[in-house]
Amino acid sequence: MSHAVDTFLTRQHRPLVLAGVERIRAAYREITHCRHVLTAGIPGSPDHVPPAELHTRAWELVAPVAAGAEAEAVTRCGNTAGTGLASDDTVEVETAARAGRVEVLFVSSEATPNEQPRCETAAVSTLRSGGTVHVVPAAGVPGRGPLAALFPVSRFAAVATAAGQSAWGRAGPRHDRQLG
Repeated sequence: MSHAVDTFLTRQHRPLVLAGVERIRAAYREITHCRHVLTAGIPGSPDHVPPAELHTRAWELVAPVAAGAEAEAVTRCGNTAGTGLASDDTVEVETAARAGRVEVLFVSSEATPNEQPRCETAAVSTLRSGGTVHVVPAAGVPGRGPLAALFPVSRFAAVATAAGQSAWGRAGPRHDRQLG
């Protein structure tokens, strides 16, 4: 069972909460390769626990982890602004999301009716490609728009210099500017 779950979760960045008796949870933690298994779990047999209750109990364990991941992503946005590894340009973020190039996406929960289609497309595309989506109030989106994104660092990524030039000496892409 671990192999099937590990295969599915390898690309995921979501915490896994185990429900079951402690000895079974401990055994699974020992054999899994999934990096996101929480140490804490839901004790006891889940066989007769309604799904809504399991969800509530799991969310109590996951909420602090999610809040920490969101805070870390906000910090990364600030630290990578102007490097080409983050953007708050709505069109650019949506385009990158459609291409599977968004690692972390921030979406405003207060997007206007005109902004909502781009926000929805970016969110769905990011999730389909294994990225993380944080839906936050408008004030929680780094930068100035309804969307902000962190792009993955790849060995082929051109990193912008302070002069706005890429590592290959060409003008950096449009997202080589300061967020905010």
